[in-house]
Amino acid sequence: MSDYYPHAPVLLQYGPPAPPTASGRETAGQVLTVLASVLGPPAAAVTAFFASITWSGCFLSCSDAPDHTTGGLLWALAAGLLLLAPVLAATMVRKPTWVLAAIATPFVEVGLLFGLAHLHA
Repeated sequence: MSDYYPHAPVLLQYGPPAPPTASGRETAGQVLTVLASVLGPPAAAVTAFFASITWSGCFLSCSDAPDHTTGGLLWALAAGLLLLAPVLAATMVRKPTWVLAAIATPFVEVGLLFGLAHLHA
């Protein structure tokens, strides 16, 4: 019996292979990607709203001196908030389905908003 096991197939020696487990980095990336996918687009929309007001200097009435520097920085922050989830998915999770899901999430959120608005109208 001891002569058989060193020459036995690997499956008999060690049992079935264990499924691969997610690393701590991948799990953290998944959590951060989901949070950034869900919270990033609404934050980007609010930031873009304030950026347009700051850039133009007009909200209820227009001022003589619009602040293009602060407005431009707010636009850059809004773009960064939109790109945060796909970048996190690409760098930490490294799976194409996660990247595509992170890209699709803002469109799904907008669709849900318009769908809910259409139901209440």
